[in-house]
Amino acid sequence: MKSEREKLWSAYLDGELSAAEAAEFDQSLAPAERERLAAEMRFENGLADLMSVRSACPDQVWRNLRAELAQRSGSRRGVRIPFWMWTVAALAAAVVVTLAILLPRYPGHTPDFLALNATDVPALAAQAEVPADLPAIRGLLEKRGLKITLPESSTWTPDGHHQTVLLGARHLRYGQDDVVELLFNCCDEPIKIELAREGTRAAEAIEKAGAASEVQYQAHANGVTAAIVGGHDSRALLDFLLGTRAQA
Repeated sequence: MKSEREKLWSAYLDGELSAAEAAEFDQSLAPAERERLAAEMRFENGLADLMSVRSACPDQVWRNLRAELAQRSGSRRGVRIPFWMWTVAALAAAVVVTLAILLPRYPGHTPDFLALNATDVPALAAQAEVPADLPAIRGLLEKRGLKITLPESSTWTPDGHHQTVLLGARHLRYGQDDVVELLFNCCDEPIKIELAREGTRAAEAIEKAGAASEVQYQAHANGVTAAIVGGHDSRALLDFLLGTRAQA
């Protein structure tokens, strides 16, 4: 069973800690631990890059292998597989085992920040690190380079939608990327909107969120990738904030 320290370590790497939690954890690290953490983050980022690129064994290698096997299988002495073939097979097996262990954290894995993690409005409101203060939230968004349109009041009604109340905001880290969550009470249902800069891994995670996740819609505008998370249909809310038409 993992210790609390190991759980914090994994949550930090996966970008599941809040900004305050991540800062506290970072300050608690010894110099050797900082070096180890940096190495692990470089490894994970490099592995994600590698697995995001389709690769195939060159055709000539397969042709040579098939020809060699066909030639030796026709011999009456039986097949004697060369050492290099065993080496290739062993490396291939090692790669398969490694990917089987690591793939759940990459393609097909939905990060925790794309889950609602709140059963009702009070539970969601308790997650806010910045209160429903529009100047403070605008400052948070500007600091993270996220350009969206906020209303003039924390309570308003987007076109074609019911009354919506802004509960607050929260800053998270997904790996090395910034994510800002806007938390809402929408028709007495908890809803949050995830915001990340386009081109970051956080934005890619939002775009790749599948039907199994709680992501309703994704949209892009002004260099921002956004998603609605929650069970209540709030497409008009995302339209209002981004000034664009959200995509299913």
